[in-house]
Amino acid sequence: MIRTCILTLATVVLLAAAGFGADLYQVAVQNQHQADLLKASGVDAVLRVHDGYLVLADKPTADHLVSVGLKTTFLAKDIDRQQLALENSRDLSKSANLPVLYQEDGVVLYRVGGQAELAQPDGSFLVPLPAEPVPIIFRLPLVANEAAFRDIQTLRDLMNQISQDSLTSYLNRLQAFPGRVAGTSGNLAARDWIRSKLQSFGYSAEIESFEAEVYGYWVTCYNVVASKTGTVFPSRKIVIGAHFDAVPGSPGADDNGTGTAAVLEMARVLADEPAEMTFVFALFDSEEQGLNGSWAYAGNAYYSGDSIVCMVNMDMIGSVGNTNEAEIKYGEQTAYARLWINLADTLTGLQGFMGGQASNSDHYPFTYYGYDVVYAQEAVMSPYYHQPTDSTTHINFFYFTLMAKSTLATAYVINYSPPGVTISQVRDGGDGQSLQAEWTIGNTSGVSFYRVYWQAQPSGPLDSTTIPIGTNLALLTGLTDGQEYKIHAVAFDADGHPSVVYNEVLATPHSIPAAPENLLVMPVYRGIRLNWTRNNTELDFNHFTIIRDGVALPIAVGDTFFLDNDYTLGADMHEYLVVASDNDGNHSDTVGVQPLSMRAATLQPGHILAVNRSNKSAADIVNEVVTGEYMREALTGYNYDYRSDTAYGSIHRPDTLHLIDLLDYDVLVLGGESARNDNFGTEPMFGGIMDTLTYYLSIGGKIVLFGRWGELYTGGTYYADTILFEPGYSNYGYKSYFHLDRRVRYLSSFTTTTISSDLIGAHSLKPEFPSLVWDSMAAVNHSTPWTMVGGIPCPTFGVLRSGPEVIYTYDSRTNFTFTEGKPIAWRYLGDDYKYIFFEFPLSFIDRPSAVATLREAVAELMSAGWAAATTIDPGTIDISGSPPSTVTIYVGDFINGKTAADVDPATVLCNGVVAPSGWTIESSVPGFTGDVLALTVPTDPFVASFGTVVGTVERTYTVSWTFSGEGESNLIEGTVVLHNETTLAGDANGDGQVNIGDAVFIITYVFRGGPAPDPLSSGDANCDAKINVGDAVYIVTYIFRGGPAPGCK
Repeated sequence: MIRTCILTLATVVLLAAAGFGADLYQVAVQNQHQADLLKASGVDAVLRVHDGYLVLADKPTADHLVSVGLKTTFLAKDIDRQQLALENSRDLSKSANLPVLYQEDGVVLYRVGGQAELAQPDGSFLVPLPAEPVPIIFRLPLVANEAAFRDIQTLRDLMNQISQDSLTSYLNRLQAFPGRVAGTSGNLAARDWIRSKLQSFGYSAEIESFEAEVYGYWVTCYNVVASKTGTVFPSRKIVIGAHFDAVPGSPGADDNGTGTAAVLEMARVLADEPAEMTFVFALFDSEEQGLNGSWAYAGNAYYSGDSIVCMVNMDMIGSVGNTNEAEIKYGEQTAYARLWINLADTLTGLQGFMGGQASNSDHYPFTYYGYDVVYAQEAVMSPYYHQPTDSTTHINFFYFTLMAKSTLATAYVINYSPPGVTISQVRDGGDGQSLQAEWTIGNTSGVSFYRVYWQAQPSGPLDSTTIPIGTNLALLTGLTDGQEYKIHAVAFDADGHPSVVYNEVLATPHSIPAAPENLLVMPVYRGIRLNWTRNNTELDFNHFTIIRDGVALPIAVGDTFFLDNDYTLGADMHEYLVVASDNDGNHSDTVGVQPLSMRAATLQPGHILAVNRSNKSAADIVNEVVTGEYMREALTGYNYDYRSDTAYGSIHRPDTLHLIDLLDYDVLVLGGESARNDNFGTEPMFGGIMDTLTYYLSIGGKIVLFGRWGELYTGGTYYADTILFEPGYSNYGYKSYFHLDRRVRYLSSFTTTTISSDLIGAHSLKPEFPSLVWDSMAAVNHSTPWTMVGGIPCPTFGVLRSGPEVIYTYDSRTNFTFTEGKPIAWRYLGDDYKYIFFEFPLSFIDRPSAVATLREAVAELMSAGWAAATTIDPGTIDISGSPPSTVTIYVGDFINGKTAADVDPATVLCNGVVAPSGWTIESSVPGFTGDVLALTVPTDPFVASFGTVVGTVERTYTVSWTFSGEGESNLIEGTVVLHNETTLAGDANGDGQVNIGDAVFIITYVFRGGPAPDPLSSGDANCDAKINVGDAVYIVTYIFRGGPAPGCK
C-alpha cells in the first residue's frame, strides 16, 4: 500500500516565516528553567546547537531574553527563515561562496538568496529549514553505560548472521537501476525492489509519499518503511535508516547503496529475532535535494507523538579507501555514538572516533525534532563521491560488512535495554551527611528494580543502593560534609540487563543552608523591596531571614521577595543581606558577601527636580544655557532643585542621573533638547535613562518631559532626521513606553549656513494650554553654527501607550499632509502613573507661551494626587491594573490637640487613591465609624503599617501610629481588615489550590478545546492578560522549580 504523510513537507517550499526581518541570535540554555523562559518568549527557534538554540527575534525580544538571565549573542541582522539553509555535504568547499551565519562541527548554517542558491554543482542541494520552529526542550547529558552489553557471544552470534554475500548482492542490484534520482523511473524501480525485499523477509512494507521539488519540478517522492513490533516496549522505537536515491549521473554505490543494503540486511537478520522495542526500517527518498524524505518522516513522527529512542543512520559506509576506522556523528547527545564505538572496538575491531555533529544526512531532521541519533560513516571520504565512478568497483566489501555488523550490534543493545532513568533533582539532607536523589518514573514495563550509584569526586569508590520498583526516591547516607558527589540511577530488567544510557548529576551535602542568590534591592514609595533567587534544596529548609544594617529583622520569609516599609526607614541609605535558615536554626554563610544598599522613595509633595540634559553629548544645534534659563524662569515660585546633567556628576553613576537621585522628588521636569544624539532612549551605558524614568513612574513619581527625539544625520544610508532607534536597536523603556519607531522621511535639512525644517509651532487642543509659535530668534540663538534657521530641527512623532490625551498637534510650515495636525504632546494622569510629554523643544518656542505651558504642566501634576504605589519588577514597565500584591495603609496629618475620635475616616489611604478592584476595607480603629472607609488623598501621608497579600482570602493588620500635639504624644491602635474577593491566581480548575492539575487544565483548554477557566482570570498565572501555554509553564515552574507564585505582583 502507499500511505501519504500527514505532514506537508515545508522544507523545500521556502514559505515566509514569522521571523521575517528579525535578527539571528544564539541563546544558551543550561537548564529546564532557561528552556521554559526561552519558550515563553515566543521566539522563532531555527536550530538546536550544543549549548542552546539559534533563534530569530527582534531586538526588544532579545533585550527581554537578556533581562531574564539568558546569555544571548547577536549573530546576524535582518534574517528571514526562508533565507536559512544547512550544509548537505562533507565537502564544505562547494558552498564557500555563501555567507556562513553559524558553524558547529559539520553543521553549517548559510544565508541564501532563494531556491536557486540551494543547488550545488554536483547535483545535490543545501538543506532548507522547515517552516515550523525547532521544539525548545532541555535534556541533561546522557552517558553510555558500558555495563549494558549483553553476553558478548550472543552479540557475536547475531552479528555473524550479517552476510557479506548478501550485502554484495543487494549493492550490485541497486547499482544496476538506471539512476536513482528522485522522481525518475530508475528511482521508482528501486523503490519497488526495496519493498519486495522487505516483504520477502516477512515484513508488511509500506510506501509513504510526499511532495518535493526536484531540479525545478514538483514530484511525488516515496519512503519505504517496514517495522517489527517490540514485545516489551512496543511504543518505543528504534529507527534504522538510510537514503536510497542518488544524484544524476552517478550509480550511487557508496552514496548511498551501501547504507540501503545494510538496512536491508539488518532487517533480514532481525526478522526472526525477538525484539523488546519496535524496530523501524526506513529507506528515505530525495535526500540529495535537501533530506526531504527524512524531513517528511521525522516531522510526521514528532507531530504524531512517536517515542523514538534512537535513529541509527548509515550513509557511505564502504569506500575502498577505508580499512579499520569509522567516523561516528551524533546529535544533541553523544551517548549512543560512544556506545557504537565501544561495541565496534570490542566486537569487530573497528576503531570509531567521534566526528561531531553534522547536517548532511538523514539523521539531522530527527535531531531537529529532539530525537537522539547515531550516524555511522566511513572515515576516509570516497574520492568518487557524486561521480559517475561511484560504483562497486570502489567498494571494500569486508570493511562494508564490519560497518553493518557494528551498527546492528548497537541497535540491538539499545533494543534490550530498559528505559534510561533521568534524575530530576538531588536535595540536600541538611545534616552534611546525606543527599536525597529523585527521578521520574516513566514506563516501568520490563523494569524489575533501580540501582542508584554515587561516587566522591574526583576518584572515590563507587557505592550503590538498590531501590524497588514503584519508588522514585533514594536517600544516600554516610557522606562527607562539603564533598562533591557524582550520582546516577539505572533501571534493571528481570534478566539483570541495565539501562544503556543514564544521566549524571553533581551534588554536595552541607550542614548549613545554601545562601540565596541574585539579591536585588529596589526602592518603592516609603519602602524598599528585596527580590532574590532561591538556591535551597535542603530537606530541612525553613525560611529566609532579612538582615538590615547588620540586624536581623524578626520576620520569617517563606517567599523570594520582601517589602520593607518600616516607617523609620526615612530617606537614609540602608544595607541588606538575605540568609537562608533551616529547622535547626542554622543560617547560610555571609562571610565575604557584600550587602546591597538602597533607600526608600519619599517623593516629597511639592518638591520638584529640574534636570537639563540638553547638550548631554553634542552641542551642534542646541544651547543648554538657554534651555536652563527657560526652565528656571518657568519654575519660579516652586520648590525646586535645578541640575544641568552635563555638569552634574551623580555620586551613584557618574555618567548620568541615577534613580536614587530622584527619590526625594514628587515631580521630575526633564528637558533634553540635543539634536545630534538622543540621550533618553539609548542604552544606559551611553547615557540613556528611560530605564530609570519608567521605574520612577511606577513607584509614584510624576514626570514632565520635553525635548527632541530625532537625529540630524547626513552620512551612511539614513535619511536626515531619522530616529536611529528603529526596530532591532536598543531602546528599552523608550521603545516600551512610547513605541517610537523609525521615521518615514526626513523633515529637516541643512547646509553650511542654513537649517530648514517643517515644525513652526503647535496647535493646542486643551484650553488650559496656550497655542505655541516658533521663535526664530530663539532657534538662531540655539543654533550657533548656522546663520539662517527655517524651523525647529529634528521633530519626531511618537505613539504612546496607555491611551494618553493629545494636548498639542504639529503646526507645519508648509501644511504638509504627512505632518500637519499629528500629535506631538500628550498628557496621561492615570491611577497607575502620571506624565506630560512634549516631543519638541519648548525653549525654541515664544518664551511667554512656553513658560505658561511648562507651568501648567507642572501645576497639573502637582494637583493630580498620589500616583498608585504599584510595585513592579525592575526593567518592566507594563503596569497591571489587577489587585496589588502589596497594600500600604497611610494615615493623614493630625492637628495639634486632636484625638482619634476627631479624625475623619476620609484621611485613610489604601494603596494610593482608591481601594483596589476586588477588595473591601473594614476598620476598627477607634473613632472610625462605618465598615467601609472613604478613600481620599491626604495632604501629607506617612506609612503606618503594611502587609503583603498574595492569594489569601482575608488578612488583618494592626494599625498603629503616633502623633504629637502641644507637648504630649498619643498612641492610637486598631485593625484594618482586607477582604480578597478575587479568584486565586493560577487555580484554573477551581479546586482552591494551585497544583499540576491547573497546568493540565490550561493545556487541555488551549490545545484540545477543553473547558475554559472560570473566571478566565484564574488561568492567567503569569499575569499577561492572556490564557496560553505560558501560564501552564509558569505554574509548572512555580511548583517544581521554585519559581514565583502565580498572580500579579
